[in-house]
Amino acid sequence: MRTKIYDIRDKDEYMAATPFDMIKMIPAKGNHSHYKYKYALDVVTFGICNKRSLHLSGPTGAGKSSMIEAITEVPENLKLLCEYSGYEYKPPLLYEIEMVKFDTPGECHERTIIKNRETVDVPSEIIEALLDAVEKQKDHYPIVYFMEMGRVHSASIQGGLLNIVGKPHVKTLDNQKIATGNVCFIADSNYQAAGDATYTLVTFDEALKRRFDINLSIPHFPEENQVHMMHDLIHDTLEKNPDDDLIKNLIKLGQIIRQYKAEGNLASVIEPNPKGYLTCYEMIKSLPGIGVNLAVTNTMLGNATSEDLKLVDTSIQRVFYSHQVNADRFSAIDDVF
Repeated sequence: MRTKIYDIRDKDEYMAATPFDMIKMIPAKGNHSHYKYKYALDVVTFGICNKRSLHLSGPTGAGKSSMIEAITEVPENLKLLCEYSGYEYKPPLLYEIEMVKFDTPGECHERTIIKNRETVDVPSEIIEALLDAVEKQKDHYPIVYFMEMGRVHSASIQGGLLNIVGKPHVKTLDNQKIATGNVCFIADSNYQAAGDATYTLVTFDEALKRRFDINLSIPHFPEENQVHMMHDLIHDTLEKNPDDDLIKNLIKLGQIIRQYKAEGNLASVIEPNPKGYLTCYEMIKSLPGIGVNLAVTNTMLGNATSEDLKLVDTSIQRVFYSHQVNADRFSAIDDVF
């Protein structure tokens, strides 16, 4: 039975969906639709509307930042989620804080700049965001978003957040107190993602971990769900009658790649994501003469080393060439390795 995808714009559909049903969100301009389990959207909506601190974890490519983007760049998504959950709607106001910019814990509060040939201490990006949020919190849902927290240069930088996240007030350089109770803090990382330690440079500080009220793990969809998601996405963006056999093969190859990476192999290969699948699918259909191998190695495996390509060569052959269905569509395997 086909997995049903529920449209966020249809209230009856959304209310009928179970926590583990897939919800299709309204895409941001220039992007494709985003899909998430209903429970994840409900939890994030709860956190934003109740001004809680959220830690979003999960493997690379699971769509953590894409979900925040869909909620904040397309206010209609949050408006509908608020309506369905019974919360007052206010436009989201996002402050993106890139954690890789910080070199010391003190920079979470203040930074030093050169002004009129002198060094001057000024508020950090975080403090500036909180000051602006105080002025706008009445008409907005302020969200301070700590991006890629697992990639910071030093564990001590997380210590700089201890006096910000979970604190009722934060002090400025002039000892002014900023109330943080009307701000939602969100951080994303790979800390809870098994097999994704490559992307986590430091461990998650235990004291900081306790400051996050909500810890939401965002997993990859199972293979069947990914197939239906890509069918829906291709139907909306490329063609009305998607090639389901091709979609299933691409997803199967993606699963094999993830398994290899979980075992510590394919270090040069990026995690497959919907955009990668979409591009590979379009290339295979638009350029049938180049063959599946070249299409895959120039999209999903575009940064792979020659050694890593050898490792997945047999997987490509097993997935695509062991089937007779539509086999005449694919050209012979090129000796590219």
